Formats: sequence, C-alpha cells, structure tokens
Amino acid sequence: PDIITQSATDAQLVGGTLNPEALEQTATAINRWYADNGYVLNSVTGATLIPSATEDDNDANNTEGRVELKVKEVKLAKSSENSFPVKLRLVQRVDSDSDTNDQNSLITLPSQSGEMSTLFKSISGCTRPKKIARMTKLEPGSHLRILPDRWSRLVAFPGGMFGAGGGRSAIF
Repeated sequence: PDIITQSATDAQLVGGTLNPEALEQTATAINRWYADNGYVLNSVTGATLIPSATEDDNDANNTEGRVELKVKEVKLAKSSENSFPVKLRLVQRVDSDSDTNDQNSLITLPSQSGEMSTLFKSISGCTRPKKIARMTKLEPGSHLRILPDRWSRLVAFPGGMFGAGGGRSAIF
C-alpha cells in the first residue's frame, strides 16, 4: 500500500543512504499502520539489502540497490463446508474460593486489569460461530482484521450477546 512508499520516503530511504535508523523508522511506521488499521498480528519481520547488478560487479563504489522488507500477514483459513473462521469456547468466571468438582476443566486467563489471573470453566451455549464471523466480517481467506467497532457489536445487544451481564466485552 501507499504506507510503504510514504514511510520509506519520510525516513529518507528513497534516494538516500541506507542506515539502520531509517530502516527501523520505516518498519515502525508500517507496524503502526498495521495496528491502527486492525491488522494486529501483521508486522515487518526483517529486511534484505539487494545490490543492483552493474556491468562491473567488482566496483567497490557501487552504492545503488534496493531493500526488500519481509512482512508477516495473517490470513484466515479457507473454510470447508462445515467449518468457519471462528471457533468458540464459551466460559464462565469461577470464584477462586468456590469448590469445583473437576480441576482439569478450569482455564486460567490473565485479568483485564492486569492484576491477577482469573479462573474460568467451559460451559455450553447457543452462540453460533457463523454468526460471530458474519458480525465481525471475518471472511475465509481474508486477512485477519480486528476492529473494535466490529467486535463491539457482539456486546451491543441488551444484556450482551454472551449472557445477561451488562455487555462487557472480554476482548476489548
């Protein structure tokens, strides 16, 4: 996209001298664009300097070439007839002092406040993965893109889509 050319131009990589700081500035700008546009798992992973081919390959003063940035872009798997780009595991918070019969069914997740981890147990539910995929516009084979306004639709229903609890999102 245009962000690549724009960030390379801003860092004076286009037509300028390659240096690690300019390369890092370009990678940071591209990574910021990815995050700002919902591509939270995409990132610049490396760079390769490719010298230009000249008639005299032994020319020590050859200062021309190009840089190829390597990026990781996550795509959703193409679904088969009975699979969807979303898999759900419904959980319910468990009080740490409550007695649970099956300790193996407990799941520990970090708390949203960052303090202590929280215990959850798997529960059954009727939320369909196809509906989640449709509401969040996750299409099989497309780039994974998580935008808060799309995901907030999941908790916009009275009581929240995942139960009567005030509609607080577990994601954002």
